[in-house]
Amino acid sequence: MLEEDSVFRKLVKESTIDTAICSCKDLNKFEQFINIPYIGTEGEKVEAFDNINSSVLSGSDLLPSKEEFHNVRGGDYAYFGIKGGILRAVFKKDLDLVELVFNIDGLPTYKSTNACLWPIQSRVDNVRENSPFVAPLFCGVQKPTSLEFLEDFTLELKFLLANGINDYNEKTIQVNSKYFICDAPAKAFIKGIAHYNVRYGCDYCNVKGTYDGRMMFLYPGTQRTDQTFREKIQKNHHMYISFLESLEINM
Repeated sequence: MLEEDSVFRKLVKESTIDTAICSCKDLNKFEQFINIPYIGTEGEKVEAFDNINSSVLSGSDLLPSKEEFHNVRGGDYAYFGIKGGILRAVFKKDLDLVELVFNIDGLPTYKSTNACLWPIQSRVDNVRENSPFVAPLFCGVQKPTSLEFLEDFTLELKFLLANGINDYNEKTIQVNSKYFICDAPAKAFIKGIAHYNVRYGCDYCNVKGTYDGRMMFLYPGTQRTDQTFREKIQKNHHMYISFLESLEINM
């Protein structure tokens, strides 16, 4: 049984014709069009054809996207997007809501150089047995700037949170951002705040640290909230405005 559209991507990729698949109303004509027989029962072929025929406008829609790396300050950057990863996760599933979780961290790649990868890995949390996918990817000898790394990701996520996403049956699915998983340095980086080991670095309350050979937070302060974060009540805690602040999420 065909579970995903990867077979059709392969077939169309091997074909030299890039024409609208949905124009092939007859299954036999479709097989002649791609010029490669599909191995399976007649029922499986019909089901597969019906699924792909209703969701694809042209042969190029079945091919792997051709994202290009762009040279940015400190390295190379490519954006692969969130939408495609969601659609792969919800294929042949009847959902009203997808809940996204994200992981952001630097990954060393080579022992001989300082180059590292900075992906934003995303996953649909309320669908079992689906793999994480990468939305943006940065490769360089230093971490990307917040502007370069988060802009495309934030713009697409903001649109999806507001409008949802249409599945292969044109059903609109609501999209929710559940949480971000980061270590302390990555968390400070994407939120635009002071690092945890400096005087105003506590992310949980507005306590002012005391230095005595090391930074210490001796007394609890007032708990930070989404409102106090966005209003920048403790100015020394904030280094720059993060793109994530444009999202309707709890900062």
